[in-house]
Amino acid sequence: MSMLADSQDLSDVKAFCPSAQCNWDPYTTLAICYFVEDVSSQLVEQPYSIEGSKQITLPGLTISNTNDYLTTWFTTIFSVNGIARAIGPPQSDFNASELQRMSPESNFDVAHVYLAYQDPCLMKNMSDTSKQSWRAFKATTKICLQTLNTTYNGSTETTVIKSYTNPEWTTTNSSQSRSSRPNGNWTTNLGNNLETFSVDFKTAELIGNQLATLFNSSVSIIPGRENHFYGSMFPSRIVSNVLGPNMSVCANGTVYGLPAFDKRIANVAIGLTNAYVSLSPCCLSI
Repeated sequence: MSMLADSQDLSDVKAFCPSAQCNWDPYTTLAICYFVEDVSSQLVEQPYSIEGSKQITLPGLTISNTNDYLTTWFTTIFSVNGIARAIGPPQSDFNASELQRMSPESNFDVAHVYLAYQDPCLMKNMSDTSKQSWRAFKATTKICLQTLNTTYNGSTETTVIKSYTNPEWTTTNSSQSRSSRPNGNWTTNLGNNLETFSVDFKTAELIGNQLATLFNSSVSIIPGRENHFYGSMFPSRIVSNVLGPNMSVCANGTVYGLPAFDKRIANVAIGLTNAYVSLSPCCLSI
């Protein structure tokens, strides 16, 4: 999957130019936009202990993996048939009402990706498992519009002129339940622009499900014990980016933490946007 690549660029979608140099008019396409934020203040302690330590989770999220105290975990919330779902750590469960409250669809989002981890830089000692030693980040991914400019002068160069992160979406058959409108859409246009952009529900849900599967990983790293990884191995690469090459040792630096998480989410968003751009009539043929 291209989303696994360490770097992504809009210019990865090659334009076809019949001469040495080509310029096209700016064009608008469906895209994937995102923003990340620090949500460490939302973390809570579970009311019961795992191996003598209280697992750190989100409100409504219960982790029942009694084999390991997890020091890093991902949870992704997305929608299926209009109902919020979550894929997270092994033997975990989300309170239904809390999950629905956090539903991405209420804001026309595709998925909310959470990463929570115990930060060695915040630990008072090697056995510190307090909530204060943890960080949590949230990535909100959403379908948006982007106006792009593509040129060719020996190689393709595509840049973003403007992003429309919150277009005014309308929902077809909004008065009916999702199960009875499987072919419904989110639809929008830009002001007086007569061009209409639509995304069917199933496509949005498929992207959310892909993200949930991609970021399905948990880690247990406890000094003096064997490290345990659960789920997809791709997030373990993100964890090493966020925490540094030695995930049990404090790695101070501006490239770690939230900036590293942002970079990885950006690569995924660009990879998905490129899938939309490759369908654009702009610059793929004469």
